[in-house]
Amino acid sequence: MANTSRIDKDKNTIKIAHCTITTKMISNMQKAALLPHMESGKCVAIRGPLKHKEVTLVRLGGKHLDKMLIAPGRIIKSNMKEPNLCRTQAEVELNGSLNDLIENALGNHLILTYGRIEPSLIDFCKFKGINPVLIK
Repeated sequence: MANTSRIDKDKNTIKIAHCTITTKMISNMQKAALLPHMESGKCVAIRGPLKHKEVTLVRLGGKHLDKMLIAPGRIIKSNMKEPNLCRTQAEVELNGSLNDLIENALGNHLILTYGRIEPSLIDFCKFKGINPVLIK
């Protein structure tokens, strides 16, 4: 999961951040750190660099969970260490239009997964009767 933290229409990028991440997604554990949770200052949160590679952003939503936003892109920057954002941070350059992503947003939290998995997600949507909203 990731929170949408910033957008840059000129660069067609979205900056996402979250205080939790599976360590298997961190590209270099020697550059990872355990820090206080950003909002509360309590417990710990993981900060670490992500692989600069193709990703898919996903959000299931709609009144009856009947829509799935699917946005392929590429991580172009990570581990920016901005103190006012959740700890693990990445900037994703979208393949499709940032304006389309904004206009079709189903909520703030997005799932980020490595790889281009749109075909599998579209097949899943067909199987479950979900309307895929592909940002291309």
